[in-house]
Amino acid sequence: MERFTIYLIRWKISLIFSSGNMKRILIYLSLLIMGASCTYEFPDTDVKVNGGTADFSKFVCIGDNFTSGFMNGALYSEGQKNSIGSLISQQLDDASVLPFFQADINSDNGYNPFYSDSSNVYGKMVYMYPMINSEDPVIQKLPGEFPGTFDGDRNLLTDFSIPSLKSYQIADPGLSGNPYFNRIAVNPGTSTLLQQTTNASPTFFFMWLGLYDALHFAATGALGDYDPPSDPLLLAENDLTPEDVFENSIREIVAQLLSNPQTKGIIANLPSIEDFPFFYNYQYDFIRLSNSQKANAQNHYADFNLAVAQHNQLPEHEQRPFIDFNDNGQTLFPQPIVVYDDSLADGIDLYGGPLPKIRQLVPGEMVLHSLPIEQVQYGLGWMNPLSKNYYLNAFDVHVVQVAINKFNDIIDQVVSEYPDRLALVDLNTSIGDLASTGRVDSWGIPENPELKYIDGLPLRADLSINSAFSLDGLHFSQRGTAWVSNLIIDTINQYFGSNIPLLEVNQYVGNTILGSK
Repeated sequence: MERFTIYLIRWKISLIFSSGNMKRILIYLSLLIMGASCTYEFPDTDVKVNGGTADFSKFVCIGDNFTSGFMNGALYSEGQKNSIGSLISQQLDDASVLPFFQADINSDNGYNPFYSDSSNVYGKMVYMYPMINSEDPVIQKLPGEFPGTFDGDRNLLTDFSIPSLKSYQIADPGLSGNPYFNRIAVNPGTSTLLQQTTNASPTFFFMWLGLYDALHFAATGALGDYDPPSDPLLLAENDLTPEDVFENSIREIVAQLLSNPQTKGIIANLPSIEDFPFFYNYQYDFIRLSNSQKANAQNHYADFNLAVAQHNQLPEHEQRPFIDFNDNGQTLFPQPIVVYDDSLADGIDLYGGPLPKIRQLVPGEMVLHSLPIEQVQYGLGWMNPLSKNYYLNAFDVHVVQVAINKFNDIIDQVVSEYPDRLALVDLNTSIGDLASTGRVDSWGIPENPELKYIDGLPLRADLSINSAFSLDGLHFSQRGTAWVSNLIIDTINQYFGSNIPLLEVNQYVGNTILGSK
C-alpha cells in the first residue's frame, strides 16, 4: 500500500508541474521519492558466508572494461569501487581471507579514450543542463587525465581487469601498449597479465572476457578486418578476433587458472551488440525534418536521383537506390539516414563525374551512439551523409553476431569440460531480456513494454536516470553493475552451494545530473 501511495503522489506531482520548465523539479522530486520508496526490509547480511564447495579465501577477477568498473566512457575511482569484482568481494565478507586489491586509478574523472586526442583530454561523461533554464539535460564530457602510475605493490593485486583487453592479449607481454596494463605490470615488457593472474594463486575467480574481441570492431563502424589472419601478432586493434584465436586463448587461460586442482571459478558468456544502447539508442530512421528541410533535401538530391535513374538501366545487381524522404503528416515522419557506402556500384553523374556512393539506411542497420548528435540539426545524416565509422550495415551486424555466437559456444564447451570446478553465468540471456525494454522504434514504441522492476523501482535499459547502462551506451552504470553482480552471485550460490548475500541494487545510482554547464 505504501508503494502505491508513493506512485500516486508522483502521478499527482506530474499533473501539478506539467509545464516544460518544471522537468528539472520533477527529476529531483523523483529521486527523493525513489529514496523514500526504499523502505522495504533489507536481507540479513550478518549471516556468516558459507562457501559451500568453493573456497573464496583468494578471489580474483579477470576481464576487460566490463569487469573493471569502466563506465560513462572512462575508468575512474568511483567506477572502480563499484566494479563487479569489488562488489562481489564486499558480499564475500568474512568468507574471503584476503581483501580484494585494485590498482586505484586515483582520478575523479578518469580518461576517456573514445573522445580524447592529442589536444583534448576528456574524462567521464555526465548529464548537465546546457543553461540554467534548460528543460532537458545533455551529455557532457568532463576534463580528464591520462592514467598515472600505480605505486602500490603490484604483486598483491587481485583485480586483473584491463580496459580494452582482448582474449589473446592476456598472454602478450606488451599487451599492445595498453596503458592500463603497463601501470600494473610487475615487469613491464616482460610479464604478462596471465602470468600475474596465475601467480596470484586464486582459490576462486570470476572471468568475463571476450566482448572486446567483437565489440571494438563493431563500435568503430566495422572498419577493421572481419576475416583477419589467425595470428595474434598480425591482428590490428579494430579487427574481429578469429574464432580459433579466441578458442586457443580461452583454453590457455582456463588451463592456467585451474592448474591448482583446488581452484574453482565462474565464467560469463557474451551478450549481443544489439543489447547495448550504443547500437540501439538511435534508430536507422530517427531523423525528423520539417517540411522546408525536407523540400531542401529533396532538391539537394534531385540531380543525384536523375543520375541514378539513368544508371539503373544496367543489370539489377549493379543498380543503385534513390535518396527519397517520407512525406510528413500531422507529425513529422521518421526519415532514413543518408550514409556513404563504398560497396555500391560505380556510376556516372549527370555531368560525367563519379556518382556519389550514398544511400539511406534500411531496417536491421545500426546508427552508433558515437554519432555527433548536435550536428544533425545542421544537416548531418540528411544533407551531409554519415561516414562509415558512424553506422553498421546489415552484413556488419550479421558478422559480429555470428562471431559472438561462436565465442559463446566455445565458452560453453570449455566450462562443460570442468563440471565440478567451473560454472557458467548466462549474462547473454539476462542482458538481452533487459535490453528488450530499452529498444524503441523511431515512433518511441518499445519492443517490450514490460519494464523490469527491482523492489518497486525500474531498472531501465535506455540512458535515463534509472538505467542499468552508463552514458557511453556500452558499459554499465553503478546500478547496472550491481544488478549484473547479483546475477553472478546467484549462479555461484546455485552451483557451489554457497550463501553469498545479494546486493541491494536500489542503493546504487544509475545516471545522475551534475548541474548546469
